[in-house]
Amino acid sequence: MHRKITLTLITSALMSLSFATSAKCETEVFYCQSSIPADVEVLLCLEDSALTLKKFNFDDKISLSEFEHSTFEKGSYHRSLVDEHTLFLKSENNVKNLTFTEYNSAELGEDTREISIEIDIENKKQKITCNNKSFSRLSEIEDTIELYN
Repeated sequence: MHRKITLTLITSALMSLSFATSAKCETEVFYCQSSIPADVEVLLCLEDSALTLKKFNFDDKISLSEFEHSTFEKGSYHRSLVDEHTLFLKSENNVKNLTFTEYNSAELGEDTREISIEIDIENKKQKITCNNKSFSRLSEIEDTIELYN
């Protein structure tokens, strides 16, 4: 049985979230590109000790400005041969939320790596699997919640 536990945010240089129009960044943390099932391009950066959503394109359904006053939580799940790192980005009114995921598994003798985004607009969720040009460094960000206990 899995249960989600929300913990108090720990003091960390990564707790703030900012937004910018320039696509250049100090340290790229997460990049996703996909055209199936929708055109998506997302870039998260670390700049001046803050996580920055630099680019967000999703079939013109969500604008970057909708996440200006957002909060995020970072969690990880580990078991033998599996690591999953997830970053939850919640809009101020909690109507539009994003979940960024990096999943690595070596179960059953097969290496699996998946980078994905789940887009939740008014409780209608859509999972986007990122293409091979995408990357994630979510494992380098300190956790703020425990995903499963």
